[in-house]
Amino acid sequence: MPEAPSKEARHLAVNLPEKIALGAVLGIAAGVVFGERASVLQPIGDAYGAMLQIAVFPYLLSSLMHSLGRLSPVMSRQLLRAGWAPFVALWLLTFAAIGMLAYGIPSAPPPFSLTASAGRDQSHLMQLLIPSNPFAALRENYVPAVVVFAIIYGVAFQGMAKNQTLLDILEAIKLASVKIWSWVVKLAPIGVFALLADTAGTVRLDQLAGLAFYVVTYLVGAAILGLIVV
Repeated sequence: MPEAPSKEARHLAVNLPEKIALGAVLGIAAGVVFGERASVLQPIGDAYGAMLQIAVFPYLLSSLMHSLGRLSPVMSRQLLRAGWAPFVALWLLTFAAIGMLAYGIPSAPPPFSLTASAGRDQSHLMQLLIPSNPFAALRENYVPAVVVFAIIYGVAFQGMAKNQTLLDILEAIKLASVKIWSWVVKLAPIGVFALLADTAGTVRLDQLAGLAFYVVTYLVGAAILGLIVV
């Protein structure tokens, strides 16, 4: 019988959203009060952002390889025949929603950029989709190429003799990634405080309207994509 969560764990789970909200309010207040001097907190915010990404790709790779690799080739083909149509439909809907979201967010004048894809052109499309160099794809955060790489290797593991040890290692990496993520989430109030303090202290008044529009548009688009389309 699984153990009941401790009182401390329940207390943390209940209070973490409130702590994050408090960190956001205090961060905005600190930025307004101290102005550009709040930029000293930027390294803390950047460090927290980097920590959030530490476990993302290891989890993505290990989870896909482990889930696909433990299937038999016969089961894999049966699942593909049964699910390819809704899978393709969801991909098309997802890409359409992302395209509409990107179209709805206006380009920002330099030096303040509102889009993560600024400066990229269509010549990078193949690099985003074809993992010719998986290490470069990991370095550049090309998520589609990383996913394609994991799927190819996950399918290749199917039916291989003596692959159980490798699958056990991948499962261990997946579980370790989840554990690391739980550690990082506990630091969310500090990270949110530092990020919002730096932003509130350094953003100009003429940028607030564009920033607010970007945030609202992104949140609405992400909610529609995550809660309705997917």
